[in-house]
Amino acid sequence: MKIRITKFSRTGAIIAMIFIAIMIISSLVTRSDTDLYSGLNKRNFSIDSLTEEQMLKITTFGSTTFLRERSSGNRSGISGSDYKEKDYDNTYFRVKKATGIEIINATKATDSTVNLKIDFTVSSGNAKLIIVMDESVILEEFEPNQPIDFTYESVGTHTFVVKLLSEKAKVEIEVNRTIT
Repeated sequence: MKIRITKFSRTGAIIAMIFIAIMIISSLVTRSDTDLYSGLNKRNFSIDSLTEEQMLKITTFGSTTFLRERSSGNRSGISGSDYKEKDYDNTYFRVKKATGIEIINATKATDSTVNLKIDFTVSSGNAKLIIVMDESVILEEFEPNQPIDFTYESVGTHTFVVKLLSEKAKVEIEVNRTIT
């Protein structure tokens, strides 16, 4: 008995292989996103349980109660990202209860000096601020209730993001940014 492969069966085999390849690639992409959020739980959220990758890559996770936020001043030129709405010279953020990760301020700098003066007050709960560069390096971590004066001389183009990491925290933050 001879099996004859027709043009139709070859085309079907090629389509099946393409379909399988697409399914494998999409499962890998979905898996990496869910891996980033694995272990995170809004009810039992803990700053200490965050991995460095989670602190670097997650833009927003968690919940806030009675949030008050305002921004003013110039923008540094961030476009088309999760950070665009946080790109202002002056940012004020107050929340009665925050748990999770929240972007407070974002800055794009090209061959310039970035200075961030930050007032960071926590009256209850647990919180800290981090400054992340290009979603790849945590430059600084700050504990609350002390003045912050952060300066970085940017060579090339970089994005700096101030993130709040909090556990049931009552927080007030004011960021004043200058780029020279």
